[in-house]
Amino acid sequence: MDAGDWIAVAAALIAVGSMAAAFWQAGEAGKSRKIANEQAILAAGSYEAAREQTAIARDAAESARTQAREAAEANALAREAIDDERAARDEAAGPEFTLSAGRRSKGVHKVTVTMVSGPPKVEVMLTSTSAPALTIIHENEESGGVKAAHIGPHQMVQGKSFEFEISVPDNDVTATLEAELRCQEIGGAEREWARTYAVDLPRPPRAGVFL
Repeated sequence: MDAGDWIAVAAALIAVGSMAAAFWQAGEAGKSRKIANEQAILAAGSYEAAREQTAIARDAAESARTQAREAAEANALAREAIDDERAARDEAAGPEFTLSAGRRSKGVHKVTVTMVSGPPKVEVMLTSTSAPALTIIHENEESGGVKAAHIGPHQMVQGKSFEFEISVPDNDVTATLEAELRCQEIGGAEREWARTYAVDLPRPPRAGVFL
């Protein structure tokens, strides 16, 4: 072969090599695209998994908040029930009294207050809640009696009594004393109670009838 033939052969070989290189590069590009697609798929899967994990964590947090709120409400109800039970127990342990009235003289009645049950010792303050026409007269050795807004305080135990007088207008024939007794425990838990009572005062005698 002459020089021209060798040149033609060389050109052909170069062309074949270029084609082979091109095919190889195309194959590598295809592999790269495949890898890139696979990585994109993996990334998408990771993103979706992350979203699912975030949703699960959010639901778990909401569930925890709900449980905490329900636990707090249950505790509040339990405390309220305990407080109610304690209040009912304290109220039941409070003092009880009887009030009795007798006619002493014209327009004046004697009222006796007796403690019939309750804690060992209480301090008692009595206030009349009746109409203003009924006036408490507090016994006083020096003055013989003085108008008072209240009676007490008296230290009371079961079975003990104290007395006071009430002034009633002569024309009030159906008078009723309404009294409030404020009580505080002496010693112990120093609990407090309020008791209200009503006692009918004796009617004045009819004309011609003498007591």
